Amino acid sequence: MERFQQDPDIKNEAGPVPTPLSPSLPSSPLPSPSSSPSPPYRFVPLLISQGHQASHDSAALFREAGGKEAILRMTGLFYESAFKDPVLDKFIRDRNDPHAERFANWIGEKLGTDSAWTDEVREKKKRAGS
Repeated sequence: MERFQQDPDIKNEAGPVPTPLSPSLPSSPLPSPSSSPSPPYRFVPLLISQGHQASHDSAALFREAGGKEAILRMTGLFYESAFKDPVLDKFIRDRNDPHAERFANWIGEKLGTDSAWTDEVREKKKRAGS
C-alpha cells in the first residue's frame, strides 16, 4: 500500500485540481516523426513531468476525436468486450459500476478537457468518510 501511496500520479491527483489547460504549455505541435501517418493525422506530443500534463494540443485531439460522446462509445465497446473475455472479466469487480463513463472521464481529464474524473474520486472519498 505504501508503494501505491508514493506513486507520483497518485500524489499528484491528491493535490489541488489543476486548471484543465495550462497556459504555459506549448500550443503548437512538435515536428512529426518521419514514421507518422500523413494528414488528417497529426503528431500530438505527450508532456510528462512527474505525470502527464495536458496541453492545448491534447485537448484539441480529444475534441477532434469526437469529444466525450465518442470517447464514451469507445470505452463502452471496450468494456462490452472485456465483460465477454473470461480472462479480463476476472479483473472487473462489479459489472454494475459505470466503468465506461469513468474511463471516458479519465481520458478526458488526462487530455485536458475537465476534472470530472478527479471530482468523482474526491466525492467518493467524501462519501466513504462520512
